[in-house]
Amino acid sequence: LLGLEIAATRKLRELSHGQGFAALAAARLLVPGSVVLVDEAGEGLDDAAAEALWCWLRADAGGGRTLVLATRRAATAMQASHLVLLRHGTVVQAGPPCAVYAEPRDRVAALLTGPANILEGTVRQKVPGGFVWAAGGGQFRQEAPPDAPVPALATQVMLCLRPEALLVTEPEAAPSAGAGAALNRLSGVVCEGAPDGLTAVVDTKLGQLRARLPGPRGLCAGQAVELAWSPRAAHLLMPCLA
Repeated sequence: LLGLEIAATRKLRELSHGQGFAALAAARLLVPGSVVLVDEAGEGLDDAAAEALWCWLRADAGGGRTLVLATRRAATAMQASHLVLLRHGTVVQAGPPCAVYAEPRDRVAALLTGPANILEGTVRQKVPGGFVWAAGGGQFRQEAPPDAPVPALATQVMLCLRPEALLVTEPEAAPSAGAGAALNRLSGVVCEGAPDGLTAVVDTKLGQLRARLPGPRGLCAGQAVELAWSPRAAHLLMPCLA
């Protein structure tokens, strides 16, 4: 099932690390039981073998068994039906992966679930439905969820802004806010792109921010760009001492 027919003709010590891992995983999954514990599934496997293993695991779970998987990879964890984030043996946050990703409890939860820009600033003004916070010489609007408490004036705030929530354009082609509220805007200079041409790292007054591009268009290092995001795009984090 995993495409490792070669393992049938060799002893375990003759297999590569990845082949041996897959063979041991297969042996464990063949044992009857209602719950299977899996630690770091796919570690050391090439992409094809890892995907085959994951297809098998998902099919096994679909057959009625419960899989409890421990992993350090956000992409792997996000495939689960229920996510439990642990730090030093303590539960940080738990729930459906999409919900945890969209509303991480604190900085640790934000970084454990995928790429995240952590923005820090000070509350300067309260406005209907949210507040204005300042950092790096700029001021930015943040909308608060309905019935959520708004931080007090002059308090420090920390927000999580995912790369896909940032709009990236050249300064002369600034995006329109449309019918909604005006976008927050921030100028920067590209310091690093990505091989896939979809992600850029931009130096700004708020530090280095990761931004997801809307299409297969790359950006050159040293290129001036403008970042923009909706006042509702960022998520307010709880303070975290670590």
